[in-house]
Amino acid sequence: MKFNVIKFVRNTADQYSATVSATFDNLESAKVNYHSELMNLHNSSDVKAATVKIEDEFGHELTGYTEQVEHEVETE
Repeated sequence: MKFNVIKFVRNTADQYSATVSATFDNLESAKVNYHSELMNLHNSSDVKAATVKIEDEFGHELTGYTEQVEHEVETE
């Protein structure tokens, strides 16, 4: 079975993107990428909100592998 790490991101300029970050042949590799993507998004200063999830090749979400990142954005 294949596993997709999917990323939805809205940046501080309100630009939106949805991408399949990567596709893996095994769940362990997908988990490593999932956590790496989340770390990068949590540490990014230009991310307003994001969601990262793992789905199988048929589009079924893996329970426990969907996380949202939300940053407070200061307005002037």
